[in-house]
Amino acid sequence: MNWYYVENGKQVGPVNDGILNRLLKERTVRPETLVWRDGMEKWVPYSQMTIGAEAVAAASATVCSECGRSFSPDELIPVENNLVCAACRPAAVQKLKEGAAFSGELDYAGFWIRAGAAIIDIFILYSVDFVLARGIETAFDMEHRAAKTVVDFSFAFMALAMLIQIAYFTFFVGRFAATPGKMACGLKVVRPDGTPLTYGRAFGRVFGEMLSRLTLGVGYLVVAFDEQKRALHDRVCDTRVIKI
Repeated sequence: MNWYYVENGKQVGPVNDGILNRLLKERTVRPETLVWRDGMEKWVPYSQMTIGAEAVAAASATVCSECGRSFSPDELIPVENNLVCAACRPAAVQKLKEGAAFSGELDYAGFWIRAGAAIIDIFILYSVDFVLARGIETAFDMEHRAAKTVVDFSFAFMALAMLIQIAYFTFFVGRFAATPGKMACGLKVVRPDGTPLTYGRAFGRVFGEMLSRLTLGVGYLVVAFDEQKRALHDRVCDTRVIKI
C-alpha cells in the first residue's frame, strides 16, 4: 500500500508500509505527521490510522530516543520525557543539563566553593613546581654554582612556572570547562548563556585573573557581593562559574 506524507509543508511519497514505519523510527515521520493514501477523503495524522497507531506504540516502547535503535521495554531508561538505552543515558543527562544552562537556569558558584577549588589548583601547581625545582637543582648541582648562575636559573624557573600555569588553566578550561580543582568541587566556567569557553577566551581569562591578584585579592572578594557571583576577571572576560 502506497502512502504519502507531509514534510516541511511538502507532499512526499509514495512509500510503502515498511518504509513509513522506518521513517517513524528515524523520527522523519512523527505521530502528528499528516498522511494520505488512495481511497481516503482527507489527510489525517499518522497516529490516527490503525497501522500508524500500532507503529507509534511499538516505536515509543522499544526505540531509544537518542540512538534510534530498538530495545525491549525493560532495557530503556526514562530521562525526563524520553526513553534511552543504557549507553545513551550519560549523553541524554548531559543534554538535559545543557538545556537548563541554555535556558538561563545557571546555578552560580559562591565565594567559598570557588576558594576551595582554587586551593586544590594551587596545591597541584605547587607540587609540579616543587618537583620541577628539585629536578633542576639535582641536574645542575645548583648548590655549587656561582651566585649569578643561580639567579639566572631562578629567573628561568619562574618563567617556566608561569608558562606551566598559563598552559594549565588554558588547557583545562578550554577543553573541559573546568580545572581539576573545579572538577573536584563540581564547578564549570561558562559564558553567560551557559556555553563553554573557547581556548582563546580561556587563555585571556588567565591574564584577566592576574588583575584580581593585582588588587590584593579584592577582585576575588567581589564574588561575595555580585548577584551572579562574578569575580573581577569574570567581569572582564564575560564568564561565569556555575555548579553542575
